Amino acid sequence: MDADLRSIQEARDLVVRAAEAQRAFAHADQRTVDAVVTAMARAASAASERLARLAVDETGMGVYEHKILKNKFASDHVLAYILPLQTVGIIREDKPRKLKELAVPMASSPPSSRRPTRPRRRSTRRSSPSRRATPA
Repeated sequence: MDADLRSIQEARDLVVRAAEAQRAFAHADQRTVDAVVTAMARAASAASERLARLAVDETGMGVYEHKILKNKFASDHVLAYILPLQTVGIIREDKPRKLKELAVPMASSPPSSRRPTRPRRRSTRRSSPSRRATPA
């Protein structure tokens, strides 16, 4: 199999695995979500210098030290903000109105193998002379 076909198949296999993981994660409890988020943040924080170097080397833009700070903020500080929040289950209830606000674990959607069809946007303006405003 040539490299391009192998690469395409690897991408398809990863999409299938991501979809399976997303379905499994949808049933995670608060403790599991917190553990996953913490592990992700710690991994990102530990890799912040390496990722900063890669970003600067690849794009030729930015300041290495600033990228480290940005990466640390995005991992450490965001974790500290998110961790105390309830992100699973009933997070708010309005009994008089009989409403419950639910939070469910979500993962990013894996890319679809098919391109979605988008409806065309139609303009509300008409350019025909019969629809144009006439001077008074």
